[in-house]
Amino acid sequence: MLISSLELPTHYGRWLKRQFDPADLANQALEAAVWGVGADLDGDGLSTLVEYYMRLDPDDPDAAGAITGGFAAPGVLELCYRKSKDPNLTATCEAEWSEQLLTWKKSGELHSNGNPVNIVLQPPVDRGSHVVVCARTNVGAFPGLYLRVLVRN
Repeated sequence: MLISSLELPTHYGRWLKRQFDPADLANQALEAAVWGVGADLDGDGLSTLVEYYMRLDPDDPDAAGAITGGFAAPGVLELCYRKSKDPNLTATCEAEWSEQLLTWKKSGELHSNGNPVNIVLQPPVDRGSHVVVCARTNVGAFPGLYLRVLVRN
C-alpha cells in the first residue's frame, strides 16, 4: 500500500490541496516538476516547500525580496527571510553557515580557525501577512563566510 504525504491530514498537505489542481496532485509524474517539495512551478528560484513556509503563491513568481542579505553593520553578515504567520505552519527553518558552499554547519559549530560561528536570530518584524526574520553573524574573524536558510517539513 502506498501512502503519499498528500493523504495525511497535515497543514502542508491541506495547503497543497488549496494551491494545486486535484488532477495534478493525483499525478505522481508531476511531483518533481509541479507540486513536490522541491518543485519550482513558477520558476522564481523558491521551491514549493519554501513558498509554503514564506506564505507565497507557488504559481506566481513573487520571490523578489523574500530572501535578502548583506551587511547589517561593519563585520555583521545578515540574511533575512519571510515566514508565514500561520500558527499551524509545520515547516521549520534554520540558518546555517559555510566556508566554501559545500559543507553547511549549524550555529555554534567550529570554523576551520577553531572558533565557533554563532548565528543570532533577530526578533521577527511584523509585515502583516508574514514576518521577516533576520539571522546575523559576526564575520570579523571569519573571512569568506556564507549564510543560507534551510526549510524542512
